[in-house]
Amino acid sequence: MLLLLYLNNVNMYWSIEYNRIKSFYIDCILIQFSSTALYILIGVLLNENRHTEPAFFIAMWLCKDCFNGSSYGKYKYHYQVIDIKTGVAASPLKCWMRNFIFIFFHLIDLVVMFSNPQNIRWGEQITKTKVVNYTNDKKTHSIKRNVESIIIVILTFFLMYVIVVPFTEWLLLLDGK
Repeated sequence: MLLLLYLNNVNMYWSIEYNRIKSFYIDCILIQFSSTALYILIGVLLNENRHTEPAFFIAMWLCKDCFNGSSYGKYKYHYQVIDIKTGVAASPLKCWMRNFIFIFFHLIDLVVMFSNPQNIRWGEQITKTKVVNYTNDKKTHSIKRNVESIIIVILTFFLMYVIVVPFTEWLLLLDGK
């Protein structure tokens, strides 16, 4: 009986983790296709030959959880990034910082996660956030949070366009393309 209870808990844990992994891959696929589509759309509409796809990809990745602590993948599998102190959806800036640490320090982030018994990433430890299974159907959306999210998204796209696009073109120039 005890063994069945243990195995049931293990199966539930792996089911939850499997859904979290599936939500991560859904986000990866959506961000890749969206950044490629934006790159093609801007290239065709504006007749611009700049290499904007990496900037769009990084900007989308940084902002993916900014709206109510959920990306599309997290929303589909009922996950949400919450603030540990308050228990409500993490602020857009905390979500942005959490994703920033994952993008630019992902090796450290993964080592910390796998060495931690609770599988908490480094970005989650720094920003005091965690991903939880969100079972309540009523999600709170405030106008202030949505405005903050939109401002962060616009600033991120602008910064990535100003920083990443010239860097990408410089790297391609070095490579001879």
